Amino acid sequence: TADKASAKILVVVGGEGTYNEVLNGVSFQGPLTLGYVPAGFRNALSKGFQSFRQVKRQIRRILHPKYYRMLDYGILTYGTQEVSHRRFLVSAGIGFDAAVCHDLLESKLRQRLRRVGLGRLSYLISGIRQLFKCKPCKGYIILDGVKKVEFNHIAFISCHIQPYEGGGFKLAPRADCSDGKLSVCVVSQAARRKLVPILLEALTGRHGRRKGVRSYECSEIMIHTERELPVHADGESCGI
Repeated sequence: TADKASAKILVVVGGEGTYNEVLNGVSFQGPLTLGYVPAGFRNALSKGFQSFRQVKRQIRRILHPKYYRMLDYGILTYGTQEVSHRRFLVSAGIGFDAAVCHDLLESKLRQRLRRVGLGRLSYLISGIRQLFKCKPCKGYIILDGVKKVEFNHIAFISCHIQPYEGGGFKLAPRADCSDGKLSVCVVSQAARRKLVPILLEALTGRHGRRKGVRSYECSEIMIHTERELPVHADGESCGI
């Protein structure tokens, strides 16, 4: 058992993308406290953590904690020719939401909007753009290696450790970051226009029981689609 003196504290200042880079670069070889001070635009991680945005207050809370909380992280395995792995702390997904993430990372408009305090508008613009490009496809999922579920029109599949993702979309209201489970949201819609009310409900925190939206809980999920779709981990593009 490692003693208290060997414990390490690592404080991350930034958005969930920054935290994801640290999570994928760190080596877990003993006790490690990963503190988080939200400073990026995307707020999914800070909402899940209920973090303070006052840096001094948050640092004080990290360095002199009243309690510790164990956190889950997931491992995404993707690729056909060359298999890759990436850890994630918030969510990982395939399809429409990953296409939006990829578009945002490549967008110059996003940077200009952030400079004038309209960064969140970039999510709306990118979302609309990708909505017109979205082409649902057939596929299936296998939960915990046992349960197979088929879908005819997969728009996106989002796998969550935290309830929120992206610019504050609450796609997994019941997600618990320390229960060892993934909360999976599958949106299967043939008509792209039907994605709009689903996304609006997720953005406002009212996750309705709409037709074409299915939720699952599992420890492991395998996703198969009839064609390659974009993939993301904590909003970071893993390719198309």
